[in-house]
Amino acid sequence: MSLHGTTLVSGSWDQTLRVWDLIDGKCLHILAGEAWVSFVKFDGERVVFDGQAFAVNVWNVHTEECLHTLTGHTERINSLLFEPERDLVVSGSRDGTIRVWDVQGGACIAHLVFHEGSRLSGYFGMQLRGNILACYYASEVKVWDIREGGSCLHHLHDVNGRTSAITSLQLLDSGLLVTGSMNGSVMLWDVDKGIFVRDLIRLPLVDHRHYYWNLEASETLLVCGVRVCEDRSLDEAKIILIDFDASYP
Repeated sequence: MSLHGTTLVSGSWDQTLRVWDLIDGKCLHILAGEAWVSFVKFDGERVVFDGQAFAVNVWNVHTEECLHTLTGHTERINSLLFEPERDLVVSGSRDGTIRVWDVQGGACIAHLVFHEGSRLSGYFGMQLRGNILACYYASEVKVWDIREGGSCLHHLHDVNGRTSAITSLQLLDSGLLVTGSMNGSVMLWDVDKGIFVRDLIRLPLVDHRHYYWNLEASETLLVCGVRVCEDRSLDEAKIILIDFDASYP
């Protein structure tokens, strides 16, 4: 589901999208979908969502009209971004690729290959800042410039032989990147140089213990929410705050 102001768009098992007024609790529109919807992005007028045949759909919720069906992926969509100010949509797929779309014209303007010739089973985590797209899958992070068809700037690897699945990412306007991994680490990267800077957090590494991060950042504060799980059961949850004024290199 996706919220804009007091209007909510939600997907349903009956293969429809419903537009709700949260003040009155009324359903304003019902949009006919094609399949169960996993990802929904809404800007108050247009709704972008994944659909059947590995496509991305763009609808006008007020006219209940399909504006574009964006095709090109060969597997299911597993991540979706929408930047309405620039009419950009970014879709990640289990086919191992990421596509950047101009939703005004309905055209693919960048085709980025994360994994060549491989079908992915998990989720792409993505964040767009200006023309820089940072995305992760498993323990890998790649940084792309989406202009002129797209080019990979950096492939960031874990350091000192440590490899662990990433569960959250924050790309900052300052040119820094923060990642949180299941091994208990929150790591700081310099995106411009493509290098690891240092650990911001390193929690104890214990057998059968995994850390699931949710990172959110402002200009001066990094909020690190973490769920600590052992043997697939929740052990504890905590929030760690980091003052970025004291953490910049």
